[in-house]
Amino acid sequence: MSSSSPLRDATVLVVNLHRRFAGVSATILALVPVQQRARKVAVLDRGALGLESTIRWSDLLRHGWTPPTGSRHRIWHARRAGDLLLGLVLRYLLFQPWRFVYTSPSPRRHGLTWRTIVARADAIIAVTERAASFLDRHDAVVPHGVDTDAFVPPPDKLAAWRESGLPGRYGIGVFGRVRPNKGTHLFVDAMCRLLPRHPEFTAVISGL
Repeated sequence: MSSSSPLRDATVLVVNLHRRFAGVSATILALVPVQQRARKVAVLDRGALGLESTIRWSDLLRHGWTPPTGSRHRIWHARRAGDLLLGLVLRYLLFQPWRFVYTSPSPRRHGLTWRTIVARADAIIAVTERAASFLDRHDAVVPHGVDTDAFVPPPDKLAAWRESGLPGRYGIGVFGRVRPNKGTHLFVDAMCRLLPRHPEFTAVISGL
C-alpha cells in the first residue's frame, strides 16, 4: 500500500480478528466512528465491518515500527485475548513500539492462559464493576455509553407500541445475544409464569 495508509498517522489501532459478528464486533462497529471524531483511529479487521480507515495486514509491516508524529508509541486496542496476542508478538518478537490497552466486558473468571496474555497489557479497562471483579488487575472502569442521538424514547410509547404491530398493550423485552450467560432462558421462564396472568403484555426477545 502507498504511504497514505491510515495506520501511518493513527494514534490508535483497534483490532478485530474475529470473523463472526459477535457482541465485541457490534461494540467496535458502534464506538469506532465516535472515537474517530476525536482522534485518528485505524482498524485492523477480519470481520468485514466496513469501518473507515481499515488497514491491510501489510501495513503492520510497513508502518508498525514508525510511531505517529509527536508520539513515541501507538496504542493497540484489543477486546479479545487473541487480538492482544498478535500485538504482543509484534512488540516482543519484531520490536515494534506498541503500547497495549485491553478492554474487558466479561462477567466471568477466565483461565490462566487468558489471564497471562491480558496481564501483558499496559492498561486494562473494565466496562462494569462486576467485570472488574473477575480481573487480576484493572486500571479503570469505563462503562459503555449510549448514543442519545440514535436512542431516544418516543414521545408516545403506547402509540409506538401499536405501530410495531405486536399484540397486547405493553412489551417486556430482552435484547442481546441469545446465550446462557445472558440469561435468556430465565427471561423465557419468567414470561411463561407471568403472561398467562397478564394478557395485555407481550414478551419480546431480540438477538442472535
